[in-house]
Amino acid sequence: MREQSRQAHQVITKSIQGGARRTFKAAMVRKLNTTSNLKFSGQGTHDATDAAFTEPTFFGTKESGLTAGESPIGLGAFTNVALTNSRSTASGYKTDTDLGVVTLGIDKAFEDNFILGFAVSGSTSSATSRFEVGPDKFKSINGSTALSAAPYAALIIDEHFYIDATMGASGIENRLNHTAVPSGAVIQSGDGDAVSRFLGAAVNYIGVMGDFGLLASVGYTWSSTSLDEFRDDQGNLVSPDDERASQLIVSAEIGRPIGMFVPYVVAAYERDLIPSPRGGGLPGETAETAPNALRLGFGIDSNFTDNLVVSLEANTVLLKPGYDEVGLTFNLRYDF
Repeated sequence: MREQSRQAHQVITKSIQGGARRTFKAAMVRKLNTTSNLKFSGQGTHDATDAAFTEPTFFGTKESGLTAGESPIGLGAFTNVALTNSRSTASGYKTDTDLGVVTLGIDKAFEDNFILGFAVSGSTSSATSRFEVGPDKFKSINGSTALSAAPYAALIIDEHFYIDATMGASGIENRLNHTAVPSGAVIQSGDGDAVSRFLGAAVNYIGVMGDFGLLASVGYTWSSTSLDEFRDDQGNLVSPDDERASQLIVSAEIGRPIGMFVPYVVAAYERDLIPSPRGGGLPGETAETAPNALRLGFGIDSNFTDNLVVSLEANTVLLKPGYDEVGLTFNLRYDF
């Protein structure tokens, strides 16, 4: 369960951050447009006092009739859906994990430099592991359902730099089922509860390079999950467990507007700062996953109206021996 909970809460944290950071990028684009006299599409200059700058701009954002000095976003809401599949052989056994997270958030901009919001998310995951003990083969299925809540905020320093932060907690219900292969006989099963706390923060830079826009970030995520003790179907006591994980994330996103669409590519270096042992009771679950990974994504922002931005991104994890991951993220944001 430990590796599963680590992956799940990294995805939950990133899902909440992903939706929130669409808000922050939109605010920064508007601030950049009204303070630097630059169209963020890189197509020349415009009057910073123009109340209706409606050219397509980077990251799917428009001025939407705002004048210089007005609140960059006001009240807005988003929904974010993240789906991932990962496969691991790092510990000498095969694990296949499916995870889905749905996040809803609402936020408010205050003055010209601070955004505060609140998000809730629901997630479900299923991890199937196959392993051998001598000549015997076994299959373990670990499932979980979680509800999470997290406030998020951003402090805009100037037209190029801002700091964002997210902090939240989750209530989790875990389901465990060990069976023999091929007979299907149940070796162990049971349900247990867990509580997780997580946080993330990043320092970000946004800028224009000709017709291209750049968003660069240096961030940190941390989570701690405590699994309560429980008894399985045989009456055996399953000991409590505690899992902590943290990551350093350095990322860069580059995009270019094409009409109402903004295709982009994003690359992120992820470094595990706390070792992630594969615990949880399976034989051989002692090896650590590789601490370094490169996450590569391709996406598109669609600016359908002045108030509505829809984004779709596919991503994968590279350079992590014994581990493969693919993901798809959908984000919809509306500003009132």
